Formats: sequence, C-alpha cells, structure tokens
Amino acid sequence: MPNFFESPFKGIPLQGQVTNPNIIVGKHSYYSGYYHGHSFDDCATTFPFHYFDEPAFEGAQDGFKPAGSTCVGNDVWIGSEAMIMPGVQIGNGALIGSRAVVTENVPAYAVVVGNPATVVRSRFSEEQVQMLLEMKWWDWTEEVLKGAMPLMCSSDIERLYDYWLGF
Repeated sequence: MPNFFESPFKGIPLQGQVTNPNIIVGKHSYYSGYYHGHSFDDCATTFPFHYFDEPAFEGAQDGFKPAGSTCVGNDVWIGSEAMIMPGVQIGNGALIGSRAVVTENVPAYAVVVGNPATVVRSRFSEEQVQMLLEMKWWDWTEEVLKGAMPLMCSSDIERLYDYWLGF
C-alpha cells in the first residue's frame, strides 16, 4: 500500500524532516513552507488529503475559504520574509518590516512591524500624506519624474508638491 501521508511538496512527512531531538512532531503533521493558500482551522484534520489523486481520498476538500483580494498599493516596501495575510489592503507608501505578519489593513504611508504587525509611526505628517496621495507620483510620466528626482529623493514633500502644482 502506498504511503499516503508523505508531504506533496517535500516528499516525506514532517516527522522525517525534523531531525532535532528536542523537537517532537506528531503523525501526519505538515509544514506549509512558503505555500500559504489554505486554512484548515475548522476541519477535523489539518492534513492535505485533497492533494492526493487516490480513490480513498476522493471526497477530500481543500478547506480554502476566500478572504477577499489582497491589495498592495503603490510605492510600498515589503521587508524580507514578511507575510501578508489574505484580504489585507496595504496603503500607498507603506513600509512593512522584515518578518512582519500583516493581519489587518495598513494605512497609507504607515510603518508596520512585528507579529502581528502594528503601526509604529507614519512616514510623514498627515498633511504631507494627503499631499503625496493627491500627487499620485507613481502615475507621472518618465519626463516629469526625471525633473522631480532631486525632490523625490528628499524629505521635502512641500517642495515636491509645489513642483507637481507647476506642471
């Protein structure tokens, strides 16, 4: 009989992948790695039977529940290994810290860090954020951006705004 309990991505059960004697792993446990598409929080088992094309598992369902679209705005920086959960909206200009776990919407130009991610500050004053959102510099032509480059690489949002008003 084939071993139905091998991970479809790793080829061996999680028990066989963990070699540290101080880590105890139960049967049929599964590590998702970089694949975060499914949730089994209300199923009797978390094992992904639905991945197997076997008659014994014909009725298995994947447990996927749509959480809405995830939307990452313009000019967003996402740090290494950050995780954005399904259905989250990230505002324009936001900074997401490395390894942050973003479970809630992030305001425009906010800096979020941690697990769960929390807003630690805004990149700019409320007035400056409104200016940046009004300018929508990410929609500017290459020529306009080129002319604004010294201001784009500075913190002088007011002068950038004046530049924008002038074209």
